[in-house]
Amino acid sequence: MVNKKSPLVSAIVTNYNGWELGLLGDFFKDFLNGSFKDFEIFFVDMVSSDDSVREVRKHFGHDKRLQIIQNPVNNMTKGINMAIKKSSGKYIFFLNNDIYFAKGAIEKLVNFMDSHPEAGQIQGKVLSYFDHKKIDSVGESMDIFGNPVTLGGGEEDMGQYNKLREVLSVTGSTSLFRASLIPEVGILDPDYRIGYEDMDLSLRLRLLGYKIYCFPEAIVYHKRGSSTSRVSAKLKAEIKFWFNKNRISTVIKNYNFVNAIKSIPVIFLIYIASGLFEIFYKGLWRFGLARFKAIVWAILNFSILMNKRSSVQGKRKLSDSQAFIPFLIKGQTLQGFKTFLASKRW
Repeated sequence: MVNKKSPLVSAIVTNYNGWELGLLGDFFKDFLNGSFKDFEIFFVDMVSSDDSVREVRKHFGHDKRLQIIQNPVNNMTKGINMAIKKSSGKYIFFLNNDIYFAKGAIEKLVNFMDSHPEAGQIQGKVLSYFDHKKIDSVGESMDIFGNPVTLGGGEEDMGQYNKLREVLSVTGSTSLFRASLIPEVGILDPDYRIGYEDMDLSLRLRLLGYKIYCFPEAIVYHKRGSSTSRVSAKLKAEIKFWFNKNRISTVIKNYNFVNAIKSIPVIFLIYIASGLFEIFYKGLWRFGLARFKAIVWAILNFSILMNKRSSVQGKRKLSDSQAFIPFLIKGQTLQGFKTFLASKRW
């Protein structure tokens, strides 16, 4: 039986066709039967075409801590927000459906947040589920133009990230967020759908003066790529559009005027050059068009973006230099473009 008092943690796991991918059974067995018990968990399904909802209800519906939310549209951020509005925990646990925890990891994350009131959000050291010696993520960053960087991604774990460290942003696959900050920082941007929603939230937290940490004593395992292994080329192109337009949105909303004016034209140039390369050299016309579509979307929705920017900037307590500039990666634009040019034609 669940205690009548509010749970300590409200876990939110998102899903799209996770049952046919063989992810959900293992995820729920691991999470529901783990050593940490003081939680409620929301299973948010995004109109899966498999039997995810029916099978989760059949196999795990007896657990009173589980609530199933069926999002009528395939929009991850809206689905997560639906769960946030129903949640009652002190902390909100954002989770992918391909995440697993080492013994005591959740307790360590919660205890850290309890003892560090300045922390708005944290993640553990995320390792590859398939190779526990490989790092999946010890945080996320980007350069001034929004080019994303997964800290430690693919590196051999030799203890080089075993000290507590501040990071620009947490990984989107698993993080713990302080629920009491919602009235101040807000929830996820419902217009993002997928991509950069974690970075956007982290920047908003940082502008308000809260810190974001990677706490490496909490070990988490991630089956990276498993949840998107059977995604069609058409859907991949749609996801690329959302990532590209959300990158623009994140910069416009969170940067000060000078940094935004410096960055947006460069982002547009990167999209144009990359889009033309994808269309005419790689033959990936859907991917190339997604970049141009993101530029058009930003222009057509400029007034909406300005309203969102006004809301974020009106609340800020720190300058860009105080909040996040020290955590940006330098030189990523050139390196990222070289990697893009050298990548194999699909």
